[in-house]
Amino acid sequence: MEQTGDRETFFREAKKDFQKFGKKTQGEIVNAIEYVLSRENLEKYWHQIIPQDLPVFVRNEKKEYVRGLFFCITGRIANENRFTEDAMELDKLPSNWHPSE
Repeated sequence: MEQTGDRETFFREAKKDFQKFGKKTQGEIVNAIEYVLSRENLEKYWHQIIPQDLPVFVRNEKKEYVRGLFFCITGRIANENRFTEDAMELDKLPSNWHPSE
């Protein structure tokens, strides 16, 4: 079983680091983590999000680990539906588009 203290320590340190960044960089970090969670790309980006090796049993719980990290640094639950195919299509609409058009 994972050492809870190790996880809590890592999350606490990650939050301190996150708070050192400006709003723009914080927003980019939030976007990146939500994108990865929503697109099922966790294996591809794991070491960019969590820069440490974890015990084997934790590797099977990576998504929950990243969700916990996200909640710790932002104080909210990640919006994993933000980058779905439908949402991505809406992002492509011109900024002056109105639903009545």
